[in-house]
Amino acid sequence: MNRSPGSKRNRVSNNQEEASLHNGRGASSFVDDSQQKEILYQRFSIQLKSAREKAGMTQEQLSQIVSIDRTYLSQVENGRRNVSLYIAYRLARALDISLDEMLKN
Repeated sequence: MNRSPGSKRNRVSNNQEEASLHNGRGASSFVDDSQQKEILYQRFSIQLKSAREKAGMTQEQLSQIVSIDRTYLSQVENGRRNVSLYIAYRLARALDISLDEMLKN
C-alpha cells in the first residue's frame, strides 16, 4: 500500500519527527552551553591521545603528518587548547578514525 506524502500516516510521522527535535533528541537540543562544549573537547582530547598511542605514533610523528606544531598537539591532548573542525578532521583522518569516534565516551 503506497502512501502519498500528504497522507495521514506521513503527517503523523512528520509531526513525531518535529516533536523529537524539541524533546532533547534533535538539533534544537543543542543550545549554547559552555559545559557541553567543554565535555566535547575533553572527549576529543582523550580519544585523540588514545588513538595516537594505539596507532603507535609519537606526538612528533602525528604533528608532522597533520602539519601542526608538536606543542600545539600536546596542548590539545592535554585539554589546554581547542581544535578547529578542520584540524580535528585532519587528525582523525591521519589516525584512520572517524570524527564520530573521536567524540565518544
